Amino acid sequence: KAIGLLARKPHSRRELERKLKEWDATEEEIEAICIRMEELSYLNDARYAQVIVRHYLAKGYGGRKLTQELYLRGIPREYWQEAMEQEDDNSATIDAFIQRKLRGEVPDDKEKKRISDALLRRGFSWGEVREGLNRYGAELFED
Repeated sequence: KAIGLLARKPHSRRELERKLKEWDATEEEIEAICIRMEELSYLNDARYAQVIVRHYLAKGYGGRKLTQELYLRGIPREYWQEAMEQEDDNSATIDAFIQRKLRGEVPDDKEKKRISDALLRRGFSWGEVREGLNRYGAELFED
């Protein structure tokens, strides 16, 4: 069952442990299965962390969203830094998002707030959002 699960979709060790528990495996069986899956390279938290980061970067998400996903999937923190090194400068992603939303128009304060809120929800920092709007020429309103 574990090989079939991991062959369809990568999982973290914690996710696999949870699934095995749902299938009524004992603690000893869970540990033995996880060790064997790691030996066979079906289970690799470091590689899975990189897959998650690449996936969410390609979808246009920022650093906070990446760390949230790594946390939710149970990937140990020691693998986060290496995976997050894939995250380059987010300015191109933010600029593309803003241009797609504004389509060359000058935004009013309501529109700037809507765009900044959307970018914050996507996991970008306030500083990155402010710089992106400033690059677009939409000076951000006073807080």
